[in-house]
Amino acid sequence: MSLPTAHDLHIFGSVNGAEFDLVGGGKGNPNDGTLETSVKSTRGALPCSPLLIGPNLGYGFYQYLPFPGGASPFQTAITDGGYQVHRVFKFEDGGVLNCNFRYTYEGGKIKGEFQLIGSGFPAGGPVMSGGLTTLDRSVAKLQCSDDCTITGTNNWSFCTTDGKRHQADVQTNYTSAKP
Repeated sequence: MSLPTAHDLHIFGSVNGAEFDLVGGGKGNPNDGTLETSVKSTRGALPCSPLLIGPNLGYGFYQYLPFPGGASPFQTAITDGGYQVHRVFKFEDGGVLNCNFRYTYEGGKIKGEFQLIGSGFPAGGPVMSGGLTTLDRSVAKLQCSDDCTITGTNNWSFCTTDGKRHQADVQTNYTSAKP
């Protein structure tokens, strides 16, 4: 199988009880690690800062990352039953974002189905008031837990309109259908 270069995406959920639904897709290059994704809302304006949802559009598509010596475990997993990702963001202001991602490979494309549920974000905080401006770069520490699971930890930091940072501790579990 050649490495995937296109994807379809459905990302949906709620933040503080307000629902959203986005559909779209894009392309990626598994040789240089680039990714382009476009989505459109089927429910109007987002109930929170787009930066809460936006990074999840790209940071989950590890199938496009170059890997020394051939296909990555993520590229192999999508063609052998798919894999799931569960990611939890615990923000410094008490907000929590629970993310569930499902990746499969159908018709020559990666299919991504993402559900994001956020709760506890203060109404006047940067997530709900549009106060996030950019996402800082971060590095995840990955380790194998067993033959089907990789776990990752990192700290995400967003710049805010008042020149400060808004941070979240992030725990991620990647589980493939088969070893």
